[in-house]
Amino acid sequence: MMVTALALSLNVEAEKVYKWVDEHGNTHYGDAVPPTASGAQEIRASATPAVDPSVNTRKERTELLLESFQQERTEKRDTREAVAEKLKKRQTNCERAERRRPDI
Repeated sequence: MMVTALALSLNVEAEKVYKWVDEHGNTHYGDAVPPTASGAQEIRASATPAVDPSVNTRKERTELLLESFQQERTEKRDTREAVAEKLKKRQTNCERAERRRPDI
C-alpha cells in the first residue's frame, strides 16, 4: 500500500504543468497546452513536505479539547457525588429527627 502511494506521488511529481492566459485574459493550468495558446509557461511544483506543520497544531488543539472534556466530566461526576452525599446526609438527619420527635 505504502509503495503504491509512493509510486503514484512520484509519478505525479514527474508530470509537467503549464500555465497560460487565453485571448479573453483568463488564466488556465493544465498538463498540455492547447495549440491556440501562446506564451505558456512550465510551472515547477515544489515537493510536498513529509510532515504537515499544521498537524502538530491540530494535534495540540485536539489534546486540549479532550483534556477539557475530561475535566468537565470529572467536575460533573464530583458535583453528582456531592449532591448525592448531601441528600443522603439530609435524609439521615430527617430520620434522626423523626426518631427523636415525641409522640403527640
